[in-house]
Amino acid sequence: MPINNNIFSVITARSGSKGIRDKNLRTLCGKPLLAYSIEASLACPEIVRTILSTDSLVMADIGREYGIDVQMRPTELARDDSRSEDVLRHVLMELEEQSLSPDSIVLLQPTSPLRTGKHLSEAISLYRKSNAGSCMGITESEHHPYKGLIDTGSGIKPLFSKEHMSAPRQSLPIAYRQNGAVYIVDTEKFLVHNTFYIEPVVFYVMPGKESIDIDCETDLVLSETYMRKMLDDT
Repeated sequence: MPINNNIFSVITARSGSKGIRDKNLRTLCGKPLLAYSIEASLACPEIVRTILSTDSLVMADIGREYGIDVQMRPTELARDDSRSEDVLRHVLMELEEQSLSPDSIVLLQPTSPLRTGKHLSEAISLYRKSNAGSCMGITESEHHPYKGLIDTGSGIKPLFSKEHMSAPRQSLPIAYRQNGAVYIVDTEKFLVHNTFYIEPVVFYVMPGKESIDIDCETDLVLSETYMRKMLDDT
């Protein structure tokens, strides 16, 4: 399998947000949340082109200020139930019209402000060495899924078993979750399978504090706290 050298990144940033109004434009340490994903992509030497997919004129202007490509997406791809897979497919169709065909795509969600260019370089290196179909950023689960409960419709029951519910955490296998910080896919395989989970998958493990996914006001406060501490330490 050839090494994927022609790598583009796609940043998905729509205007609507239920949890936090105008989330991708919220200021974090003096910059809009969106800016951190743009800066991470531009700081990664393996990424040769950065594309912002958005329905927001304000976010489009931010992207252009940074000198990256901007694609305006249709409203049907900017709803609450819009899938990132469909957004990426739209981007790839637009690129095809420009006679551009990346070997691989790095999908970046703007809700991961503590993900850096160094993280992206490490994930790409792992992806290349493994000859995987895709790479996914993960972090250790804060709450073990074996301790989880599920509403069955007839009552709340253990997700796995009552034995797991009472087992010491130290006796359980390490569990991970997707952190949403980075997805890398082989373009041709993505167009066939239409998923970011293309086997064989290689997983890039990130620390918990660098895996914050902005979903509520508390996440914003916590992210800014970590960022200010990192600035103080430098």
